[in-house]
Amino acid sequence: MTRATVVTVTYQHAAFIEYCIGSVLAQTMHDWEMILVDDGSTDGTAEIAESIHDPKITVLRREHQGIMALGSAYALALEHATSPFIAVLEGDDAWPRTKLEDQLPLFDDPAVVLSYGPAGLMDQFGCFYARCSYSAPGRIASNEPVGSILPALADLNFLISPTVMVRRQALVGTGGFLQPEGVPYLDHPTWLRLATAGKFARCPRIVGYRRCHPEQWTTTSLLEPPVNQTAYIQAITDLARGRLAPDVLVSLQRTIERGRAHQVEAQAVRQARLALLEGRWSQSGVVWRRLLRADQPAVRALAVLGVIAAIVRTDVEWLFRIMGLQPWPSRRHQATHHRREPFASEDCGKSSYANPPGRVDQETRRGLEPMPLTTTSPRASAEPVPARLPLSVVIPVRNAESFIEDCLASVVAAAPAEIIVVDGCSTDRTLDIVAGYGIRVLSDGGRGVATARMMGVHEARSEFIALIDADIVLPDGALAALLTEFQRGGYSALQAGLHSTSGPGYWGRAFARHHNTGRSRNWLGVMATIFRRETLMAYPLDASFLSGEDIDLRWRLGRAGLRIGVSTKTVVSHRFGDTLEFARDQWRADGAGLGRMALTHSGGGLLLLMPLADAVRGVTVTTLSLEPHYVPYYLMHAAFNYSSMISTLWAAATDRRQRRRKARLRSSDGPVSPRAPRKVLGCAPFETSVSGGEVACRFGGRELVVIPPRASLEAASKC
Repeated sequence: MTRATVVTVTYQHAAFIEYCIGSVLAQTMHDWEMILVDDGSTDGTAEIAESIHDPKITVLRREHQGIMALGSAYALALEHATSPFIAVLEGDDAWPRTKLEDQLPLFDDPAVVLSYGPAGLMDQFGCFYARCSYSAPGRIASNEPVGSILPALADLNFLISPTVMVRRQALVGTGGFLQPEGVPYLDHPTWLRLATAGKFARCPRIVGYRRCHPEQWTTTSLLEPPVNQTAYIQAITDLARGRLAPDVLVSLQRTIERGRAHQVEAQAVRQARLALLEGRWSQSGVVWRRLLRADQPAVRALAVLGVIAAIVRTDVEWLFRIMGLQPWPSRRHQATHHRREPFASEDCGKSSYANPPGRVDQETRRGLEPMPLTTTSPRASAEPVPARLPLSVVIPVRNAESFIEDCLASVVAAAPAEIIVVDGCSTDRTLDIVAGYGIRVLSDGGRGVATARMMGVHEARSEFIALIDADIVLPDGALAALLTEFQRGGYSALQAGLHSTSGPGYWGRAFARHHNTGRSRNWLGVMATIFRRETLMAYPLDASFLSGEDIDLRWRLGRAGLRIGVSTKTVVSHRFGDTLEFARDQWRADGAGLGRMALTHSGGGLLLLMPLADAVRGVTVTTLSLEPHYVPYYLMHAAFNYSSMISTLWAAATDRRQRRRKARLRSSDGPVSPRAPRKVLGCAPFETSVSGGEVACRFGGRELVVIPPRASLEAASKC
């Protein structure tokens, strides 16, 4: 008996079925079987599936019965399944190579009846464009106690089908795959009913890829009336009423009461989003304006953004991506990847967040050739799995929850040999996000970013080290291209070019403009830089620099005659926060670093003029370019830089004065050996003792310690 059964129901998926099956054949865990049910396809889907010769794949054909009979197709597949676990994979979707290996261990707990995880989203060409990671908070995500996930799941189906695996015994015990009458899908009702049978387990890694394309039901159903989910949610609630906690029942009832209106609004939102993507601006604006009167505040807020998007002619998919929901391919993505040729650009057909599925070898085929690909098809098969880059990536983090998700995703997609995250005592969700990727995490105990980076360097096992900050996002292939340039150019340190971005806030936009137009973009830093490990071991980052350690390192490497530089070929995204608080912290850190440089290096004093020069240049350029609204930014940039710089220099001068004073007070040739207390002038109440260069005088129960000059000390010792 195999460990897992892959259940695939397919119809008219000739363009995608080979990619789908290839992702199963490429699994690192080989103990599986695949039951594929073709619902009477006429485009050659079944023929393509049957042409792949593998004894673990069973293809079942039936007459076309349509989407309203989807449940019977899944029931047919379930009848032929022989393993204890069932994994769902539709014919146009795919899996990462480690899907089964990652999810099966979650069922070691016998109470777990279903496991799921984040999903990758790809377009019709196979281009990855987003990560869908939305889930219920805390223990509710694991359905603890049993049934607690029901209100959140009834409100929004966040269990994406290709990520779901279920325990067969629990599935059969609850009646199998459930498709209520008149409902054109079965995933949502089935997950709801399983939520009443046991615990769920959430895998932190991407465990499935959903394809978004124009022919799928999710898109074609938008012009039809919305499905009434209230009836089956109420039926499932009634069946499990005796097993659910009172607060769960109250939340469920509230969801049911607003159900029909909520479903109508959700359908209207999808229609308006699709109109934006298709450039039907006026139609979209009409729907968004109607949604301004919606019952839900969140829908009204989205409608405001939708109206603005219709006016400026863009989409709102970026918002769904930020929220971890299911966006559609944005207009920007479509402009980047759309091609007139049958196939998309060279980065399509493979995932950006995990290893892509393998190629279906010709040896696994029978004599029958697959049907020709259509003009909207993806690649005929996935790219070969890329080799691991021979470098270790070190990422220092501290309270970086707003940045770290995209950074880690892009680094994982680059496939380095090793990833090390060093945490500086984060108090937000940073470590929870990192844990979702299964990446090794160290702690620097809050000793600063220079210490964090060097901890990662010492722990790294590769010859090359890539220091990547949490606010960096690597485009596809950027790390490999930078490493190639590094090796061919004989560099000891090479930084990627930086293109700074931010959100819509004033301070973030001003920061991005400053860095994109300033001279510092051509200076070597450590935020997206490859080093030889031996270079960093010989010239370690100075832990006394809480900021500005990159300037210090650049000076030392330059004086040592090593080859360093900034790439003009490989450019990465560098993100800034939007708030004044973020800007203030950044300015203060920069000022402290410049002050430290002035104290550490001869000639470093010239750096004290940098904030003033930046302010003068910025004010001049922005005024001449008719952008005077950026003038306050440059003035505050200079003010906070100099405030922090003066504080650093003053603290150093104060410390130096104190050390000199102590040195003068302890300027004796050597310590004087202690002597026992002696009476002075025969006056019993007054006693002195000498120890380590100090004279302790006691009179009337009070003690006064005096550090005398050498002559007085010798006289006192002879008393």
